[in-house]
Amino acid sequence: MKHEQDKHPMSTSTSRQWMWPLDVTHYDRTPTLSQDEREALILFVKQPRDRAAVVVKAEQQGKLARLSHPLQDALAVMEGEERLKIHSTYLFLRMCARDGRPFWAWEHETWVKVLSTSQANFFTMHKPGNPTDLRQFVIGVAYLLNCFRDFQALGGIETALLARKIFGRERVDATLAPILAVNAQWGYSRKDDVAFCSVIAETLLLNASPYASDLTRPFLEQMHAAMAPIPRRRAMIYRLSRILVHLGLMTSPLPLHGGLPASTYKRERERGIAPNWVEWVERWFTTSTRPLPGRRDMRLDLLRLGRWLAVHHPEVTTPADFTRELAAEVVAAVNQMSIGDFSCENLNVPLKNPGKSWSATRKHGFLGVLRRGFSDAQDWGWIEKRC
Repeated sequence: MKHEQDKHPMSTSTSRQWMWPLDVTHYDRTPTLSQDEREALILFVKQPRDRAAVVVKAEQQGKLARLSHPLQDALAVMEGEERLKIHSTYLFLRMCARDGRPFWAWEHETWVKVLSTSQANFFTMHKPGNPTDLRQFVIGVAYLLNCFRDFQALGGIETALLARKIFGRERVDATLAPILAVNAQWGYSRKDDVAFCSVIAETLLLNASPYASDLTRPFLEQMHAAMAPIPRRRAMIYRLSRILVHLGLMTSPLPLHGGLPASTYKRERERGIAPNWVEWVERWFTTSTRPLPGRRDMRLDLLRLGRWLAVHHPEVTTPADFTRELAAEVVAAVNQMSIGDFSCENLNVPLKNPGKSWSATRKHGFLGVLRRGFSDAQDWGWIEKRC
């Protein structure tokens, strides 16, 4: 595996290109076992004490070269202990013996069974002893030989660790670093870095390149659609697209909220609200240093108040116009709010339990947003303290 130009992993230079380390077309992928192979594989079903010795003996006999050489080539690409690579070779050949077919012929269901849907299931099936990292090597071999890439079917794996084994730790970490730096700059909690790194790593693996500059919008759209059953991970794909745009590696992010472009979403969320109120909310949003996710939610509630004002008090277009009496009226109105009241329209975002009264927690949270927004404006000298 070559490491040229790794010092600048975010570069958009066309001279750097990830080269797939194996050419599987060079291997004999006949889907059946020969008689000699069947006889040699008997060694792998006798539950020996020394698995390394069995692998060495099989190599000396030379009857399993068609199976062992691709495994060894894939394992040579991966970073890690030689002992675990030998265990991985043994495991694959043992499963070929039990299944009666070479791994080239395994269908999706067999791969899921071999790779397992959890670490516990993997241990139950293969009884590898203490090497907890072994499953990573086995999954990596399946990936490098282009046999299996359905990571979601495996019930959750450490894709960041897998990517580091396959692409190299320094290369992957250099790709992650600027993305995570922007992520932190935008106010996302460090607590979700592990999950976000996992999503990024899975994206790199499925794109067959460790470089973020090789990601394209069409590919991210595919990833976004594939993540539909897992909303949190799907949201992280969208976030990744925005960061790539910020880093100059893509020209436009994925559309927000049900496929709507960001410009359309912005226009619709501001529809019907006094322009002065929208301007004040955006000024508050760009001035506040609160964490970005919470700040976005606060912006939506401040805009919701702008819709209420447009209906009930169109003469009030900025917080500076508020009076004590109007504040009391807002509190009374919030106490009568129901799900869907004064929400963004034309966004095709389904609501849960529309028409149901807001819970006490939701009312308290909404009023808290208004208090914080108005307090910020007062503290920054934008408005006088009137209520």
